[in-house]
Amino acid sequence: MHTAFILTNGKVLVVHEGKQDSPPDGTAELYDSSTGIWITTHSINNALYGHRVSTLRNGRVSYTSEGTFSDIFSSVELYDPLIETWTTTGNRPMHDMITQ
Repeated sequence: MHTAFILTNGKVLVVHEGKQDSPPDGTAELYDSSTGIWITTHSINNALYGHRVSTLRNGRVSYTSEGTFSDIFSSVELYDPLIETWTTTGNRPMHDMITQ
C-alpha cells in the first residue's frame, strides 16, 4: 500500500507502507511532472502500518500513525519538500489519538 500527495512545488510525494506480512517499508519517492521522472527521496525514520499523511499549510507533510492503543510508535514526522527530508518531531498526544 502507499499514499500519494501533491506538494506545493507541484511534485507528487508517494509514501510506501509495505506488505502486512513484513516490517513497514517507509520508503518515499517523488514524481516530477515537469520532467516525468521518479526519484527516491529520504525514507521515513519510523515507518508504521496504518499511517496518515497530511499536507500542511506551510507546504510540509505530516506523517502519523492511525493512533490505536496497541501502537507504541505514536511519533509524528514532517517532510520538508525544500530539503526533501523527514524530521521526527515528537510523540502525538494521547488525547489526540483517542479522539481520532
